[in-house]
Amino acid sequence: VLGRGGALPPSERITMGFVGLGGQGSGHLLGGAWTYVPGGYVARNDVQVLAVCDVRKERRDHAHARCNQMYAQRYGQASYNAVQAYNDFRDVLARPDIEAVLLALPYHWAAPMSILAMRAGKDVYCEKPIAITVREGRCLIDACKRYGRIYQAGTQQRSEYAGKFRAACEYVRNGRIG
Repeated sequence: VLGRGGALPPSERITMGFVGLGGQGSGHLLGGAWTYVPGGYVARNDVQVLAVCDVRKERRDHAHARCNQMYAQRYGQASYNAVQAYNDFRDVLARPDIEAVLLALPYHWAAPMSILAMRAGKDVYCEKPIAITVREGRCLIDACKRYGRIYQAGTQQRSEYAGKFRAACEYVRNGRIG
């Protein structure tokens, strides 16, 4: 509780739910060849994964089992069952103990589900696209302001990898490379 022995105290960890556990979502959650977080978010000391959600049972069950297994190993326990699995994203959003959600969804769900998450008091990281219409994009911005939530779109080449992609774009724009 106090963060002794090098552990982060609960007050310094973000509690998260993951909705959409296909290639992109499970890569963020569990790590993958393309991810910048070794072992995924479940391996981070500053994150506590509390929920996984997917309409496909095999994805949901795999993520659920793997997260609980990783936490059991981390905490030196025979078993661990604090990560819950859900079929319906609304059950994840209804949990008051979840502060943020990572959404990796079909395009038509990105803006509506992000808005619902912010309305439920969650900060949001959502894989691209941000929205499928300009109007949806405006509604998303309005929701951020209305609910006072943080939103980040998943555009890895713009926000990750120590700015290397951003630097490459600048080289092209400035004519340093063709």
